[in-house]
Amino acid sequence: MLGALLAGITIAMGALGAHALKDILNVAQLQTYETAVRYQMYHAFALLLLGILQNQYPQLSLSICKKLVLVGMVLFGGSIYLVLLLSHLAVPIPFWIYLITPMGGLCYISSWLLLAAKLYRISQKVEN
Repeated sequence: MLGALLAGITIAMGALGAHALKDILNVAQLQTYETAVRYQMYHAFALLLLGILQNQYPQLSLSICKKLVLVGMVLFGGSIYLVLLLSHLAVPIPFWIYLITPMGGLCYISSWLLLAAKLYRISQKVEN
């Protein structure tokens, strides 16, 4: 459910960028915004996938993967949206805000690697 909800929100954010923000943001900022929206959509789909896998293989225990995806969305996309907003408002951006984006990326990467490890373990049990 959460993956579907976030996918819908992401579509709205993409439309906002394509229509309302194209006259506000410069080209580089708009590309950055589009990157955040794209990663958000990928991970909304990932949440849908995790839900399906959890139903199919309850023994996988994917709650940590789901949490990492959600934290990644907040940190990665949220920090990008915040930097763009503060830039537009001409508010000085503290350096530490730029450190949040890669932490979100690490959450994304960790969720995928953890899922891969869990699926590998399941495949080994099936083969044996």
